[in-house]
Amino acid sequence: MVIIDPRTGEAHEVTRSSINNDNWYLYDREADSIVEDGGPTQEPDHTQTPCGLEWIRGKKLKFSMK
Repeated sequence: MVIIDPRTGEAHEVTRSSINNDNWYLYDREADSIVEDGGPTQEPDHTQTPCGLEWIRGKKLKFSMK
């Protein structure tokens, strides 16, 4: 799995240990990549999520990692 750096557009490998259980991540399931690390904020507004992406909590994301 990779995370996309929003400043540079570069992809970086992500490991289970680098994912924070309490953070919200904007996840692209089809590409198996994290588009944004939303941090440990309140639950994001799912109605404003772009098509094909989903906000997922770090703990659940770790569980679903291949």
